[in-house]
Amino acid sequence: MKNRDSTTRANPTYILLGAITGAHGIKGEVVIKTFTAAPEDIAAYGALSDEKGARHFEIESVRVTAKGVLARLVGVTDRTAAEALRGIGLYVPRDRLPKAEFAEYYHADLIGLAAVDPAGNSIGT
Repeated sequence: MKNRDSTTRANPTYILLGAITGAHGIKGEVVIKTFTAAPEDIAAYGALSDEKGARHFEIESVRVTAKGVLARLVGVTDRTAAEALRGIGLYVPRDRLPKAEFAEYYHADLIGLAAVDPAGNSIGT
């Protein structure tokens, strides 16, 4: 359930777990690109919110396919409603995530850190 490939929004207490990339079928399922170690774990952290925290999404069910995670969200019952969610990032409060184990880091913790080679030379910008 580790989220090793996430980014934060302006408030670092929220972590991006995935993004809705489209609709699937006619009954309102959405396709989610997940940033969790196990794709199905997108549903393991409770309700997710959009970037501003204005909208909340509860995942009823998930299934992993080659296309991505297909999820049914509470209140989304048709393709039109699912398509309207395309592009929305799905965030969770950081305190819902498990503590990273030794030598493990959340991607969000690395943003803004300097990268140096073994000789101490700066790498990148």
